[in-house]
Amino acid sequence: LKEYVKLNGLHKHVEFVINPTDVDEYYKQADIYLSTSIYEGLSNSIMEAMSFNLPVIATKVGDNDKLIEHNKTGYLVNPKEVNEISKCISLLIYNDELRNEFGLKGYFHLKANFSMDKFAISHIKLIEELKSKAQTKSSRHWSKKISRLIYDLLPRTLNR
Repeated sequence: LKEYVKLNGLHKHVEFVINPTDVDEYYKQADIYLSTSIYEGLSNSIMEAMSFNLPVIATKVGDNDKLIEHNKTGYLVNPKEVNEISKCISLLIYNDELRNEFGLKGYFHLKANFSMDKFAISHIKLIEELKSKAQTKSSRHWSKKISRLIYDLLPRTLNR
């Protein structure tokens, strides 16, 4: 990639950064976030970009489709489809309104579905279900342990 950038006279426009000390500054300076992963789980970097109101272009791999709503918060493209990726980049580069709309909708989608509060509520619900099952099996021992776990974890989780 470095050689390609040099050969095509792009060195004034492209910077390669390895192990940056302040990633937030890069998100703040960015207009678009691009993730061309071939394999992915639930991408922390995409969630970070969304938290900075960035529209996202990402490949249709892993759980990216849970984070990105195609044509609403960004674009989902097939892996290795350079022309498709280029088209999406162009659409966002030349349309400030669309870029801002995708970024804002992505931020709200992230907060509504992947926030710490949502995480805490989901886990409390799971623990309550386990507690309920333990009680129906007449296992007072497990019920007490699960209750204690709820009360130990709840304040710490909600205070984050």
